[in-house]
Amino acid sequence: MTLEVKSVATWSQRRQFLKLPWTIYRGSPYWVPPLRKVQKELVGYARHPFQKVAEQQTFLALRDGQPVGRIAAILNHESNRHFNEHRGYW
Repeated sequence: MTLEVKSVATWSQRRQFLKLPWTIYRGSPYWVPPLRKVQKELVGYARHPFQKVAEQQTFLALRDGQPVGRIAAILNHESNRHFNEHRGYW
């Protein structure tokens, strides 16, 4: 089994990124699915005011070509300017 991490670049990969929690938590009685529209806004796939002050890049972890994990790297320029920092978030 090989594991690779790829940046999300296509619409198909975006769909995989957004749908992954439904695959991972399928069958869990304790999982409460997030609103899809909100998830799209949070990761920058839909318009949101946060996009004006930040940069985001999403990544998928693939094992044998199948998504098994996801993460987003975030650079909030407004926060860094306000607090005189050079931080990134995930």
